[in-house]
Amino acid sequence: IVIVALVYVTRHINAAFWGFTVLFLIKLFLAAYLGKREGVLTFNIDKEKLKDVWRYCAPISIAGVLGFFLEKVDMILLSSQLSPESFAFYSMGCLAVPPLYILEMSVQKVLVPAVSGAFHAHDKLTMVQHYRKAQSDIAYLMIPAVFGLMIFNRPIIEILFTEQYLQSAVYLKVFALTYIAYIIPHDAIPRATGQTSWILKMYLILTPLSLVVVYLCAGQW
Repeated sequence: IVIVALVYVTRHINAAFWGFTVLFLIKLFLAAYLGKREGVLTFNIDKEKLKDVWRYCAPISIAGVLGFFLEKVDMILLSSQLSPESFAFYSMGCLAVPPLYILEMSVQKVLVPAVSGAFHAHDKLTMVQHYRKAQSDIAYLMIPAVFGLMIFNRPIIEILFTEQYLQSAVYLKVFALTYIAYIIPHDAIPRATGQTSWILKMYLILTPLSLVVVYLCAGQW
């Protein structure tokens, strides 16, 4: 509401950036204050714990940077291969649906600690059950959403972007299939078992591979 209101009043898109930044800082300081007051957050530095956190988080953080290029590699390369009009049709057809991403993230936030607890208790059966439950929860909404995007791609594009961009519908029809991949929480097990270096290794392999494949395909077709 704050971001929309700022843009509406100022009529400038930069207001969205500043609004988001201010809100983020408010939430950060509020979380720190409440955490300190409730005793769940301290500002004492434990070097050993700091090393453990660094070993766990550093590979995920680097993988996150690579993940940005992995997800946007097609946009980055095609921006120089296509005309502005064609690129607009393509990019709008690759429609991000925030609730679907939020669904997958929410399930992951429950799955990782649950699997981690079972892993440390050496209970592999419970780990499998949690993983299956997570897949089921994601698929319950993801599969109908995918079919909905594929079947109603033209009305969706027309409602969101007007009929001028109906050529984007064919891209949406294909792009919708990519959401099926989210049914498999691909990095939940490494996160839960502390093997975050595996995640980084996968991104180090997949990112350059994707760059090469997309570059060759874009140049050819």
